[in-house]
Amino acid sequence: MLELIQVAQVTDQVIRAALQSPMADFEDAVTSAAANAATLELIVTRNRSDFALSTIPAIFPKDLVAMLSD
Repeated sequence: MLELIQVAQVTDQVIRAALQSPMADFEDAVTSAAANAATLELIVTRNRSDFALSTIPAIFPKDLVAMLSD
């Protein structure tokens, strides 16, 4: 699976960005900031609505599986 996806790292810069984020949930803000710092295309999550304010689009895991099987 890691040949197909990238896992974003959490750095001190990511934490600083998350603290400045308008997102209400800190952990979601960290995820969004890490994805942004890694210039990722998507965030894969079971809770898409939590990422409404993210600059990186969020998709459900089943949607990723469908994308990868195309």
